[in-house]
This record gives sequence, C-alpha cells and structure tokens, in this order.
Amino acid sequence: MEVPIEIPKVEGMRGEAATIVRWFKKTGDLVSKDEPLVLVEFPKVEVEIQSPAAGRLGKILHGEGRMRRVNDVIGYVTTS
Repeated sequence: MEVPIEIPKVEGMRGEAATIVRWFKKTGDLVSKDEPLVLVEFPKVEVEIQSPAAGRLGKILHGEGRMRRVNDVIGYVTTS
C-alpha cells in the first residue's frame, strides 16, 4: 500500500506553498512512522514532514528546490 506524503497546512501561516529544501532519505530507504523525511520551507518558517507510516520511501515525486502547494503529494511511503 502507498501512503502519501503531503505538504502540511501550518496553523497560523497564510502561506499556501512551500519549497522542498532537503529529503533526509532516498527512494528505497527504510523509514519508521513519525521519522523526519523531508524539510520544507514556508515564508519565514521551516517544517520537517514526518513519515505517515512505517515502511520504505517508495517514491519521491518532487525533488529539492521545487515549490509545491499545501496538500500536494510530494512522495509515498510503501508499506507491506
């Protein structure tokens, strides 16, 4: 099963888009639930997005430097 990794809505922020700063894992790496996967930057704040499930980082849809909107899927964690 593929579990989406999404750009979160940050409470108190009006920004509707974030830039992907850095992926902490590569495709195929094992990940634990709630482990930091990716760092994104909204205007004036950086946010670590945690893994939504345990498994492997299955797909990275958008790489570093790409700007994506809130709720956009940027990758998937594959579970067994």
